[in-house]
Amino acid sequence: MPKPLEVSLISDTEIRIVRAFDAPAALVFRAWSEPALVQRWLSGPPGWRFTRCEIDARLGGEYRFAWANEAGVEFGLTGVYSEIDPPTRWVSVEQFEGAPTKSTVTTELVETNGVTNSVMTLAYESKEARDRALQSGMTDGMEHGYKQLDAVLTEEQA
Repeated sequence: MPKPLEVSLISDTEIRIVRAFDAPAALVFRAWSEPALVQRWLSGPPGWRFTRCEIDARLGGEYRFAWANEAGVEFGLTGVYSEIDPPTRWVSVEQFEGAPTKSTVTTELVETNGVTNSVMTLAYESKEARDRALQSGMTDGMEHGYKQLDAVLTEEQA
């Protein structure tokens, strides 16, 4: 069973998030880049549903995700891949709907003996933007999704 994600502040504007997955890097990459797999784990917290999942996982390709809750509240996330090197690394610039700033997200997958460490670095435009992201409950939501991703990876390897 993987440990919960590890969060560290590596500069005034950056957050590093590390999480291990019991699966090879190629499968972890697929689970983050193929809409049919992403929809199975990135559903959001209880009471939310995934309403949009579009991914064009190539250099210059875009992704769009949207969620809605039972009260009709909606939010979305868009991004553009500025670098992609399957199955070990991708970089994108993303923005949540209504957020005043964008962030650059660098994700690296490092596989050792069938376990893949995801090392994600989120670079924000300012310390204030970084702090707003942390205060939003972002990491709690990520861990919720990663637990669901663990289940998807297990099912895909069965």
